[in-house]
Amino acid sequence: MKKLILLFLALGLLAWQGCKRCDDPTNPECRNYDPCYELTEVSADFEMREYIGRSGDIVWDLSVTTGKVLNRNALVLTGLDSGDVSHQWIIGTDPRVRSGIKEVVTFGGFTGAIEITHIVSGNPRQNCFPDDDGVDTVTKVVEIVSFEESMPYFGTYEGVNLHQPRHPFSIEIYYVESNMYGYPDMAVKNLPSGCDSLLNHDLAANGFFVLGGGWPDFKTCWGLHAGLAQISANADTLVIHYRYDDPDSLALDPPRYVTKESVFIGYRQ
Repeated sequence: MKKLILLFLALGLLAWQGCKRCDDPTNPECRNYDPCYELTEVSADFEMREYIGRSGDIVWDLSVTTGKVLNRNALVLTGLDSGDVSHQWIIGTDPRVRSGIKEVVTFGGFTGAIEITHIVSGNPRQNCFPDDDGVDTVTKVVEIVSFEESMPYFGTYEGVNLHQPRHPFSIEIYYVESNMYGYPDMAVKNLPSGCDSLLNHDLAANGFFVLGGGWPDFKTCWGLHAGLAQISANADTLVIHYRYDDPDSLALDPPRYVTKESVFIGYRQ
């Protein structure tokens, strides 16, 4: 009899704990689940992301939170309402009306401000939002800037690699009037330390830039494969995550370059 009573008590405790665990309005399996929890009114809000570029096997896809994009990069527009709605995009004075939850826009050599209007329509969600009419419009302004206008990086920075904190060195970032593709660019000198190589295919905007591989003299220095750099809001601190060929790997048998990763943190001089 005692064992039977203990069994009923255990079952009762389990049932009580189960009910206690399922007291969550965000859980569809709970009795107090709120079906409106994850819903919003029909919304035309959207995100602007700037496609920075590709460097080797690395793709950088960076959010544009400041509403600014480099005129040689692509701007990716994405509607945030993923429900059963239709999307229309009006880009500046372009007479075309584009559709789809995502649009990719390029600007050529244009500079200036452009209005982007997103119109969304669908079935009103009045069960949760009585005032929802099923239509919403949002307009945002994006500023299109040239390469020269978006370059807070130029200058000399003294710092260290995080894996060698006792070995300070300086790098220089300077303007190049015409790169191998015929447009303005930048060069990064002395990254990795001791390698005076001109880095090509550098794309920059909104505090970031991508480093492409340089063409060093392999007899005297080792190569940079790719990197992503970000400068602080006041433009005095530079952080570069990069990949490079380790020169010590030449002592291997057979000699070869082994790619490693590092982080440079430098301060403007």
